[in-house]
Amino acid sequence: MITYNQLGAKVAILLNQPFNHELSERVKDSFKFILATRIRQSVQQYGIDESLKLHYVLPLIEYNSITDNTTNVLTVPITIKDNKYRLRTTDRVLRSVRFLNEAPFTRVSSIEGHIISFMDISEDLYTPKHRFSMALRYYLDNGYIIVLSDRKLTKLKVINIESIFEDMDQAVSYYNDILNDENALIPLPMDMINSIFNELLKTEFGINKINPLSVEIAEDVQQ
Repeated sequence: MITYNQLGAKVAILLNQPFNHELSERVKDSFKFILATRIRQSVQQYGIDESLKLHYVLPLIEYNSITDNTTNVLTVPITIKDNKYRLRTTDRVLRSVRFLNEAPFTRVSSIEGHIISFMDISEDLYTPKHRFSMALRYYLDNGYIIVLSDRKLTKLKVINIESIFEDMDQAVSYYNDILNDENALIPLPMDMINSIFNELLKTEFGINKINPLSVEIAEDVQQ
């Protein structure tokens, strides 16, 4: 396997610009774009490939749209006197590739494995508590996951989010608890990495087919 930094360095070496940081960043961005396009097309044509799924966890905080002091307030006001209990992820969640199904992720659960089902935000806004299911539900708002229940969620501190993400290295970084770790191995089969690498070389730089593993790089170039 290989890292994003190594891919950027290999192309820079092929172009005789081994210390061109801007070129390496351009390569990494182009690789991620081609990868996201390939995955989206594959999902639409063949369905979800289990080997491409990644997961990470995010902490939860108690959430009240009226008293929340952040700038990321709900787009639609909620009447808080409904006795429902809400938790919100501390960070915005990573974007998944677009699926044909309604839910934005393949699975959201507690770390113990209890499923949290997807719901539309309108169900929170307009469903009275006495008609609300006791099962945990979630919806997306302004990039955050909001977990909703009719009882106080004192034990739910984090949630596990599983999906095929557009930016896979960010998911790996969350999993490793390192922000934007581009030295982490790209979690893809080598044949897919090789195919995307060569498409990038041909379309961006006019270079014919090359095995990325055949390009030797010095340690001081892998930045």
